[in-house]
Amino acid sequence: MESQPLAYNTSDQLPPNSTAEPILILLLNFLFAGLGHLVLGQSGKGITYIVINFLLFFLIVLLSFVFIGICILPLQIVWWVMVMVDGYVIAQRLKEGKAVRKGECAFSITKFGVSLFESSEVFVQ
Repeated sequence: MESQPLAYNTSDQLPPNSTAEPILILLLNFLFAGLGHLVLGQSGKGITYIVINFLLFFLIVLLSFVFIGICILPLQIVWWVMVMVDGYVIAQRLKEGKAVRKGECAFSITKFGVSLFESSEVFVQ
């Protein structure tokens, strides 16, 4: 018995985009976490990253008055790097003409936050 490939709605798929240079997406996410994903068309994911970035920043500023905020700073930096790499990987796949879905993530840890805002299925490649 042959196994059938999993079918999914192609409307959840981003069109291949050869104009989205991966390095440009990386730089946009460097300037503002989530901005590169908005440019790629992953709006739910981009908004999620922006919200999480603001929450972490607010938490760091709020807790810096009691010197605990500095302990959260490494988490902010790790998150920021993950967003940049995620955008780069997705842009690279789009540039190569590979299928990328709107909720696709490069890291499993980012899947949870994105699933809160993305209406389509969220998965890790």
